[in-house]
Amino acid sequence: MGTRNTIKLTEAEWADIYNKIARRYMSTPSVLLIREKMKSTLGFVSRRHREYDEQTGYTYSIHLDFYSEEAMTMFRLTYL
Repeated sequence: MGTRNTIKLTEAEWADIYNKIARRYMSTPSVLLIREKMKSTLGFVSRRHREYDEQTGYTYSIHLDFYSEEAMTMFRLTYL
Protein backbone atom coordinates (compact mmCIF):
# COMPACT_ATOMS: atom_id res chain seq x y z
CA MET A 1 0.00 0.00 0.00
CA GLY A 2 2.79 2.44 0.73
CA THR A 3 2.58 5.65 2.71
CA ARG A 4 -0.79 7.33 2.82
CA ASN A 5 -1.24 11.04 2.63
CA THR A 6 -4.18 12.65 4.36
CA ILE A 7 -6.14 15.83 3.76
CA LYS A 8 -8.16 17.06 6.75
CA LEU A 9 -11.43 18.89 6.01
CA THR A 10 -14.20 20.39 8.09
CA GLU A 11 -17.60 18.75 7.77
CA ALA A 12 -18.83 21.79 5.80
CA GLU A 13 -15.91 21.61 3.36
CA TRP A 14 -16.48 17.88 2.87
CA ALA A 15 -20.22 18.39 2.30
CA ASP A 16 -19.46 20.83 -0.53
CA ILE A 17 -16.86 18.52 -2.11
CA TYR A 18 -19.07 15.45 -1.59
CA ASN A 19 -21.89 17.16 -3.51
CA LYS A 20 -19.52 18.05 -6.36
CA ILE A 21 -18.30 14.45 -6.56
CA ALA A 22 -21.89 13.17 -6.39
CA ARG A 23 -22.87 15.40 -9.34
CA ARG A 24 -19.82 14.34 -11.31
CA TYR A 25 -20.46 10.63 -10.74
CA MET A 26 -24.27 10.81 -10.85
CA SER A 27 -24.46 7.79 -13.18
CA THR A 28 -22.34 5.66 -10.80
CA PRO A 29 -23.35 6.50 -7.21
CA SER A 30 -21.43 3.47 -5.95
CA VAL A 31 -18.28 5.64 -6.16
CA LEU A 32 -19.38 7.35 -2.94
CA LEU A 33 -21.14 4.38 -1.36
CA ILE A 34 -18.55 1.61 -1.64
CA ARG A 35 -15.11 2.25 -0.16
CA GLU A 36 -13.25 0.01 -2.61
CA LYS A 37 -14.97 1.77 -5.52
CA MET A 38 -14.07 5.16 -4.02
CA LYS A 39 -10.46 4.06 -3.65
CA SER A 40 -10.16 2.69 -7.20
CA THR A 41 -12.01 5.60 -8.85
CA LEU A 42 -10.96 8.62 -6.78
CA GLY A 43 -7.74 7.35 -5.21
CA PHE A 44 -8.84 7.95 -1.62
CA VAL A 45 -11.22 6.84 1.09
CA SER A 46 -12.92 9.10 3.61
CA ARG A 47 -13.25 8.68 7.35
CA ARG A 48 -14.91 10.76 10.03
CA HIS A 49 -12.59 11.71 12.87
CA ARG A 50 -13.59 12.92 16.35
CA GLU A 51 -11.30 14.89 18.64
CA TYR A 52 -11.94 16.12 22.15
CA ASP A 53 -11.08 19.66 23.17
CA GLU A 54 -11.56 20.62 26.83
CA GLN A 55 -12.91 24.04 25.91
CA THR A 56 -15.22 23.17 23.03
CA GLY A 57 -15.98 19.49 23.57
CA TYR A 58 -15.95 17.10 20.65
CA THR A 59 -15.13 18.36 17.20
CA TYR A 60 -15.51 16.37 14.02
CA SER A 61 -13.50 16.46 10.83
CA ILE A 62 -13.28 14.41 7.67
CA HIS A 63 -9.96 12.82 6.75
CA LEU A 64 -9.32 11.79 3.17
CA ASP A 65 -6.65 9.10 2.98
CA PHE A 66 -4.95 9.10 -0.42
CA TYR A 67 -3.12 6.12 -1.87
CA SER A 68 -0.97 8.01 -4.39
CA GLU A 69 0.57 11.43 -4.83
CA GLU A 70 -1.08 11.68 -8.25
CA ALA A 71 -4.57 11.15 -6.82
CA MET A 72 -3.92 13.73 -4.10
CA THR A 73 -2.65 16.28 -6.61
CA MET A 74 -5.64 15.72 -8.92
CA PHE A 75 -8.02 16.10 -5.98
CA ARG A 76 -6.38 19.38 -4.94
CA LEU A 77 -6.53 20.74 -8.49
CA THR A 78 -10.14 19.69 -8.97
CA TYR A 79 -11.82 20.36 -5.61
CA LEU A 80 -9.69 22.72 -3.49
